[in-house]
This record gives sequence, C-alpha cells and structure tokens, in this order.
Amino acid sequence: FTYIRESFVQAFGFCVFWPSCIYFLFGKRTKSMMAFLGLWLLIASLVNAYAFVGNYGTINNLLVFSDFSKLIEKTSTIFINLICVAAVFAAVLFVTKYFAKKLAVSISAIILIVVAAFSVINSKKISDGFAYYLELQSKNTHATEITPVFHFSKTGKNVLFLMLDRSEGEIIPEMFEKLPEVRENWTGFTYYPNVLSYNGHTFIGSSPCFGGYEYTPEAMNERPKVSLKDKHNESLLAVPRIFTEKAGYHATLADSSWANHSWIADMSICDDYKDIDGITTKSVYTPYWYREHNFSTNSDMHTNQLKRNFLWLSLFRCSPNVFRILIYKKGTWRSLDQATTEIMSIVDDYAVLEYLPKLTDTNADKPNFISFVNEISHSTFPLDYPTYSPSLTPRTDYPEDKKNLMFYMTNIAQFVRIGEWFKFLKENGVYDNTRIIVTSDHGFAGIQKCFEEDVELDLKVADRTYFGRGHYHPTLMIKDFNAEGPLVTDNSFMTNADAPAMALHGLVEKPVNPYTGKEYSLEANEKAKENGVYITTSDGFGPEYHTENLLVLPEKTWWHVKDNIFESKNWIQESPEK
Repeated sequence: FTYIRESFVQAFGFCVFWPSCIYFLFGKRTKSMMAFLGLWLLIASLVNAYAFVGNYGTINNLLVFSDFSKLIEKTSTIFINLICVAAVFAAVLFVTKYFAKKLAVSISAIILIVVAAFSVINSKKISDGFAYYLELQSKNTHATEITPVFHFSKTGKNVLFLMLDRSEGEIIPEMFEKLPEVRENWTGFTYYPNVLSYNGHTFIGSSPCFGGYEYTPEAMNERPKVSLKDKHNESLLAVPRIFTEKAGYHATLADSSWANHSWIADMSICDDYKDIDGITTKSVYTPYWYREHNFSTNSDMHTNQLKRNFLWLSLFRCSPNVFRILIYKKGTWRSLDQATTEIMSIVDDYAVLEYLPKLTDTNADKPNFISFVNEISHSTFPLDYPTYSPSLTPRTDYPEDKKNLMFYMTNIAQFVRIGEWFKFLKENGVYDNTRIIVTSDHGFAGIQKCFEEDVELDLKVADRTYFGRGHYHPTLMIKDFNAEGPLVTDNSFMTNADAPAMALHGLVEKPVNPYTGKEYSLEANEKAKENGVYITTSDGFGPEYHTENLLVLPEKTWWHVKDNIFESKNWIQESPEK
C-alpha cells in the first residue's frame, strides 16, 4: 500500500494539482487551450501505454531492464508511434472545433471511469503480490554475521551444482586464456561449447537445467493434468530427493529459480523433506557487505529509490517510444545518483559470491549435494576493472573490444569469485572429492562469433523479438572427481538438460525420478537428443503468459536443432507435432 499511496500522491500532484494551479492563473482563452492540450495528452498517453507497449525484456526490483539495448527502437516503429500521436491531436482538434465541447467532456469522463476501474483492480493485484513478497522476505532476514550454510564432506563424494543465470558460454575459453585467476582455480573442467538451451528465459529454460529431459517445454506439455507449478517444483526437487533418499546424502538448495512459481524463490518447497535444506542467499548479505566496504547506505535507500522511480516508469509508459530511452537514462531514471543505482542493482547477487568461502565448512559427516543459483551474470552494469567488484567510482578502462559489453564484466566477476571459492575447497581438501556441474538456463541475446553468420536466421529466430541465436547458447561444464589439469573442450552436441544425469552418474544405482518413475542416465540423455531437440523461442517469461497446466507456445516459436548448433542448416523452424 505504501508504494501505491506514494505513487498516487506524486502523480496527483504532477498531473492534477500543479496543472490546476497553473490553469487558474490564466484567462479564458489560455484555459481553453490548456483543456484541449490536456485531453490530447490524456488520449495520446493511453495510446502510447497500451498500443506501443514495447518489448524491453525483464525488469528487476530497482526497475532496471535486463537488456538496455532493447530500448533502441526501430525507425519504422518510432515513425508509426509519432503518426498515431499526431492523429490523436488532429482528432481531438476536430472534435472540439466542430462538435459540442460537451462531447470532449463526456470522452474524458468515460476514460476517467475506465482508468479508475483498472487502477482499483491493479492496486488489488499489487497489494496481494506485495503481501506475498513480505511473507517471503520475513523468512529471509539480513545476516548480521557470516556463518556456514554450505557443507562439504572430506570423506564422501560431494556434488556441487551451479546454475549461473544467463551465464555466457561463448566467453569461457577467453576467460581461461586471459585470466590466470580463473585458469589456476578452475582446474579439471571439461567445457561443452556445442550446448543448447530450451528457451531464452528462466521461467521455461531453467526446468530442464534442474530436472532434465522430462522438463523440456515439449515434455511439460505432455503431462496436461499436472500444473506447471508442480512440474517445475518437481524439476527442482527430483535430483536432491534421489541423492538424499537413495544415496544417503544431505542436500542444500539455494535460491532455486522460480521455486513455487515465485519470482523471489519460495524455498518452502523443501520443508517436507528432512534431509533437504532450502535457503536464500540473494540479498541476505547485502547490508553486511555495505558495512564491511564502508558503503554509506541505510535500509530505506531501496524503498526511497522505488518510490521515486515508479512515477518515472509511468511517464516512460505514457511517452512516445522515441523519448523512453531518454527517460530511462541507463537505468537511473534521470537520477543524478547513477553510481548508487548501479551498485544497488548487483550487490544482492555479488555479496554472496564474495562470501562463499566464509559461507562454507568442510566437516560434514555425510556427502552433500549443493544446488546454488546466482544471477549476477544477468546484470549489465559496469564493475571496477581489474578487480571485477562493485564500486561507486569504478575504473572502466576495459579492454577496447569489451567496452560495450557490460555483461562480460559481470560474467567474469562471477567466475573470479567462484574461482576463489574453488581455491578454498582445494586448500581444505574437498575439491578432489567434489563433482562440480556448472550450467545456465540460457545465454544472452545477441550475435555470437561462434555461430555461422546468418543475419536472416538471427532475425527470424524469436520472431525478431531478440536478435541472435546466442540467446539459446548457455553454459555447460563439469569437473569430475579427482579431475585436474587445464580446461578440456568437448564438442559433443549437448543441452543443459544433460546436467542432472551428469550430476547423478555413478553415484546412485539406476536413479529414478521419484515423481515420474523414469530413469536418469547418460544413455537416456543421448537417446533424447539423437535426432535433435525442439526448443521454443517463446517470450512468455512468467506464469501469467501460460495456462495453469500448459505452456502456451505458438507454432511459430518452435525450432528443431540438431548436431552442430553453430551451423545454420541445423536450425529448422518446425513444431514437435510435425
């Protein structure tokens, strides 16, 4: 309610109170002109907000879009938008000049009633959503000290499963080549460059990561009697349940993506399983990091920033698309305090990476399965170079070819900090007896040099919503027990749905999904993709885009991909039904 009230007061002042004060300062002629302009702005704003919504990707809790480049509109779209605004101007002028002005009043009244009704409905949705958010946050109190939450055994065979949201698989060889801090700490890994994800968004793309081939988009829709929420929760819990119920492991799941179909992971999905701990790390260590790094902040900074920016977001929606990039101003929403906005947007994910060694102990009495999700690679803000850490005054003398690739720095920061964790595991004698799987739910939209150049195909994929097949090129790596040496590359055709069976291989005899009864095995993986796989480029990045039980996937969003994903001939637009 606080955010609704604050936004309403600001909007009332900006749109009603102050314009009214100015209105009554002038004579009849000026008042008539202002009334005309007011009606025009009202209708034009509705046209901009609902007819020219734009597709700017996901937005985080600071109202920062995941991909700034999407705000750069096509010239044709800008032209059409401005033509519509001009048409509204002409229509309002025509009505007020040649018809009774009472008609204009009636139009305004109807619009006001309709908008007010929608406002009430949306306010109720916001209040319910915020209440659920507060319920989740009440379980995730901010840490006042660092205590271990990840436990490794020195005698058993641990499994560490890292899901790095939107991690860029393409840049891994370059990181290992140019960064000794990555190369020296990430030893024994096999890298799979020829890997595919099933969608370009976490909502659809993460289920196969965690649960395997029974949770691909095609497979999810083959079980229409089970809700999408239940199927996704199954994907998160199937592997840890096998480890704990069949192999005597303890499991810890941290920040599992879309748990309980909640944007903020609802780790209560683990409550019914005594050997599975569900924990949250995202944002939990943020205040501690601020204090330790002498960053001047307070608990109200995030709240105050949101209260300010909601009005700017409204102006963004109501403006012609040509002006939106100016209003957004690289995520600062015209704020002069750009550095604070940038640092706040990434510390929630960065802090836990920096504290991973302190969050770990190595004296567990049984082997552990640890699933850990981190989203800093989903951010695109500048970090200090070459420390790859958040700073109010970051040094940004990046290599010349990386200056426009902000995602490159956050990806490196993730690998550098996790590498420090691996160094800790080595020093404490638990690296060799730990199998490590590293994967991601999808890649980043854009052209990648590893793909055969094909502009038309890159435009066609995702129906021109995203440009480039890189959106479906994730990360996949594995370090097996006692593996050592430099990075090894395996060009086998893989998908991120291979990861669960790789984690279980050789540790559980005939591991079976406790929800479906189907076996996880490397042989089953190969059979599932022997004739290629079907992925979807659907832009439905949340449950609101789908039905309760089924993913809504238009036929044109399906693509069949096989063998070498980098060759254009292996991408065919067709649906599984064909």
